[in-house]
Amino acid sequence: MVTNLLLLILLLLNPFISDSKNSVVKANEEHGILWTNNRRLTWDDFKSPADEKETLHAMTSTNIAVKANCTGNQMRFDVKCVFVTKDSWTKNRLSKKLLAHEQMHFDLTEVHARLLRQKLNETANICGTSRIKLDPIVEKYFTDWKKEQDQYDAETNHGLLDEQQKVWEEKIANRLAELETFSYKTYALK
Repeated sequence: MVTNLLLLILLLLNPFISDSKNSVVKANEEHGILWTNNRRLTWDDFKSPADEKETLHAMTSTNIAVKANCTGNQMRFDVKCVFVTKDSWTKNRLSKKLLAHEQMHFDLTEVHARLLRQKLNETANICGTSRIKLDPIVEKYFTDWKKEQDQYDAETNHGLLDEQQKVWEEKIANRLAELETFSYKTYALK
C-alpha cells in the first residue's frame, strides 16, 4: 500500500553559491509533512483523490530529500523524511488499522533517513574528492529503503496479517530508538 516517491535533491555546491535552506523548508511545508516523533498521520493528511482503478485501499508517498554541499573540505548535509500529502490517498478514511499500516511506511522512511544521516556523517571527508563518490552512497541507501518498503508490504500482506504487522511495528520502533542520535533535530545541516 505504498509507493515511494524517491526524491533526491543532491547538490554539491561551491562555497560561493548561497545555501537555499529556507526555500527547501518552505517547499517541504507546502507539499508535505516533516517526520517528527510526536506527529502521527491522520486521514486528513492524504490529500490526493483515490485512484479508483487501483486495487489497494491507500497509497502513502514519502520522500527522503537530501541536500549536501561542501565548504572547503567539509561537507554539510541535510536529510529530511517527508510525507507527501498531495500524492497520498485513501479509499477508506475509517480504518484505524489501515492508517497504522500507512504510518509505518512513513516511520520506515525515517529509519532510512537516519541510516543515511549516519553514513553521511561517517563520510564527511568526501569533499575535496569527486561528487561521483557520494552518488553511489546515496543510491545504495535509496535502493535499500525501497527494498525494505516492499518487504514490509509483502510480509504484512499490506497490513492484513495482524501478527506480522505487530512484528514490524515493534521492529521499526526499536530501530528508530536505536538511531535516535541521527534524528533530524540532531543532524539538521551537520
